[in-house]
Amino acid sequence: PSPSPPPPSPSPPPPSPSRPPPKTSPSPFAPPMKATREYLFRDDFDGTGFEALNRSTWNVEATCDPDNNELQCYVDSPENIELRDGMLHTTARKDSDGRITSGRLTTQGKVEIEYGRWEARLKVPGNLGTWPAFWTLGNDIGNVSWPACGEIDIMENFQRPSPDRSGESFYSVAHSAKHSWGTNTALPGGYSEALDLTQFHRVRMDWSPDKLEFFVDGKRTWHLDRSPG
Repeated sequence: PSPSPPPPSPSPPPPSPSRPPPKTSPSPFAPPMKATREYLFRDDFDGTGFEALNRSTWNVEATCDPDNNELQCYVDSPENIELRDGMLHTTARKDSDGRITSGRLTTQGKVEIEYGRWEARLKVPGNLGTWPAFWTLGNDIGNVSWPACGEIDIMENFQRPSPDRSGESFYSVAHSAKHSWGTNTALPGGYSEALDLTQFHRVRMDWSPDKLEFFVDGKRTWHLDRSPG
């Protein structure tokens, strides 16, 4: 008789199911993600001369009817406005006929931003009678007028004798329909160090829905919290 075939080999065991990786949860001590910022408007004032000014974002005021009884006329002239060495130069000067002229730039109708960070590196002349400023106005000023439109002065430098203002310091002011000239209140804080007006300084405002914060050379000088209602 023929030999019987050998018994079949046992089947290999089925492969074990792969074990899912252990579930993980974020560490409660993980550092928060940093908010990123993007430029909404920036001008490094590249170029040289009067014609190099970017007129698509800047208006040059031309008026002899100033708002605060200034002696000068604002003019659109290369004698008062110039780009040079990566800087914007605005110059107040007295003409041979005795007329005083100056330069004033705005972004009204071209750049409108609510909330964020405003910053400029600037140097002021420090001459008696000058009043340089870096400031904002509400875009509805044509409808509601001032001060209902709101005004935020990021930096003002008053070069005139005054018992409550030093020409060696920068000042920040917020105006509204409720508080303006005559009703503004000096807030505690600030700093008493005199500034070297022959040097550049970096001024900044951080504006959020809840508050305003002001800085000079990276140091917070004061803040204003939004009142309920």
